[in-house]
Amino acid sequence: MTSGASMTISQPRSHRAGIAFGLFFVIVFARAFLFKTASPHELVALPYMASAWVLILYAEVVRDSRSVQIDLQSSNIVEQFRSWRYALKIRTYSLDQFGSVVSYVTPSRSPINLVELVTRTGGESLCLVWYRPSSSAKSFWSIPRDCEAPKAEALRKTLAQGFQLQDRGFLGVRWPGAYVSPAPNPADQQTRVIRRAAR
Repeated sequence: MTSGASMTISQPRSHRAGIAFGLFFVIVFARAFLFKTASPHELVALPYMASAWVLILYAEVVRDSRSVQIDLQSSNIVEQFRSWRYALKIRTYSLDQFGSVVSYVTPSRSPINLVELVTRTGGESLCLVWYRPSSSAKSFWSIPRDCEAPKAEALRKTLAQGFQLQDRGFLGVRWPGAYVSPAPNPADQQTRVIRRAAR
């Protein structure tokens, strides 16, 4: 989502794990109370399954709450996300410290396509968003997801053009590097000063 010299990047929502576990829970629930065919072990496990389902859905909501806003006018990057206690967390970065944008796929069993801003020195980066990578497989039965997702490519090019960043392209498969530290929060600094003065 863009507006003038600003852009807000939100993490795409995905509830695949919650839906899959929910279907399994519904099947066991139906066996227990509709068809009366559930085993005693399944009846005992139902409350634990319900709790696990709620936790999975909550974890997906927390994960998908992350967003990054880039403002060219103020030269700030604001990252917002929810903690596991659902408290709103805000981190601020300076846009001037970043010189390029890259995209790559992680070499894991569940690979993801990361889009990151890289500092001018090249040593650290800031992850903006991740997508499910595309597949280069010629067969349906072999799915090596090692290609850049179309949305990742489009975002990378938009960032390079809109915020005067070097487009370093798609780097293939690699592990993530070191991440840049956010700017100090003035409110947190003031709280520390007050606590020190009270000692």
